[in-house]
Amino acid sequence: MISINSFVVLLITLFVLPTKIVYSQEDELIVAKISYWNLKKVVNNFKAVIVKFDESYSVDPEKDAVFKTLAEELRSSMDIFVGHLVIPYPGNDGELAEEEKLAKQYNITSHEDMPVIFLYRQNNFENQIRFNEKKFDSYSLRDFIRTNVPGLSLQLDSYIPELENLVKDFITDKSPEKRKKILKETEKQVNGMNDNKKESAKIYVKIMKRILERGDIFIESEFERIRNLMNRKLSQTKKNILKSHLNIVYAFRSLNTMNIRKDEL
Repeated sequence: MISINSFVVLLITLFVLPTKIVYSQEDELIVAKISYWNLKKVVNNFKAVIVKFDESYSVDPEKDAVFKTLAEELRSSMDIFVGHLVIPYPGNDGELAEEEKLAKQYNITSHEDMPVIFLYRQNNFENQIRFNEKKFDSYSLRDFIRTNVPGLSLQLDSYIPELENLVKDFITDKSPEKRKKILKETEKQVNGMNDNKKESAKIYVKIMKRILERGDIFIESEFERIRNLMNRKLSQTKKNILKSHLNIVYAFRSLNTMNIRKDEL
């Protein structure tokens, strides 16, 4: 049975969005180009809406590629909408389009400032949040979403939703004894999973064991280790395996990062 948000996405794609959209090489829909009025509609239907303010053809191809990567990674996250608000150049009559007015309202004064990323929370169009981190990659953008929309689940490839609460408890509770109990419960759940999930689920167990051995510092070191490996010349099959592993490490890393930020407040 199709979910409500899946149905909303279908309706928006068929009847609301402009006809010009961006496709990947595999002809898979990545980022939908939307208007000002359609943006307001979308914000009411998704828990998180992340939007790139940019020209029709991006001012910065590298950042555009990162944003498309984010959209591909979040393609299974039905609570998140990834869009591109096209900012046109002023017309000859000097009248501003609604998209230009919104950009000006957000202090985007020049096309050279773009792309600029904004996050909207459901039914909260007036309180947009601007992405200001210096590091512009899909991981930073994911952290940006999770930090500002607490409780939102990012359904990435190789994620196991059934283990998400156990990961959260494991990261939150620093007691070695309690972490060992959570590890045992995780192993129990993994043993009961079908083969399609079991290989990915085993990675959760391995990460928990390494954290117990080396402490939380393992999370960041493992994250960087895999990212560095992915920058090497590898087969696509190997890269896909590393990407799956990295997504699971990210599940631990993002929760750990949020806990650190809470402690700093």
